[in-house]
Amino acid sequence: MKKNLFKILACLSVIFIAISCSSSKNATVYNTKWELDEVNGVIIDYLVDPKRDIYLTFDEGKNKFGGSTGCNTIGGNLLVEGNKLILSSMIATKMACKNMRAEQLYLSLLESVDNYKLKGSRLILYQGDKEIASYRRSKEAAPPVAAN
Repeated sequence: MKKNLFKILACLSVIFIAISCSSSKNATVYNTKWELDEVNGVIIDYLVDPKRDIYLTFDEGKNKFGGSTGCNTIGGNLLVEGNKLILSSMIATKMACKNMRAEQLYLSLLESVDNYKLKGSRLILYQGDKEIASYRRSKEAAPPVAAN
């Protein structure tokens, strides 16, 4: 009887762990404010405005992403399948800010992203094998993603 109970508990533990691991990979990228840390290996304090965060958020239900460049608000369509991540149909507000060239380069890098990895509290975006940008999980709640 004890052996059967042990086997049942062991099987339930394995099933619980498998379900937790398989469902958490994509779930952890969503509903989080991801603050920019590095672009192409260069640590970023700010690109445009030191008072505003540069961040991304992903909405699984709407298949949309949103964020801020530190000057303009951005958004668009989101596709996540496994480690594939595509940001498309990107839109941005048109505020004039200092260092607009840096913002344009950042947006073009985001458009080139095709996959990602989660490493602890970091989100790393790639184009193929090349690291494009890395973000850290913010302690702030993720702002809602606009329906654009």
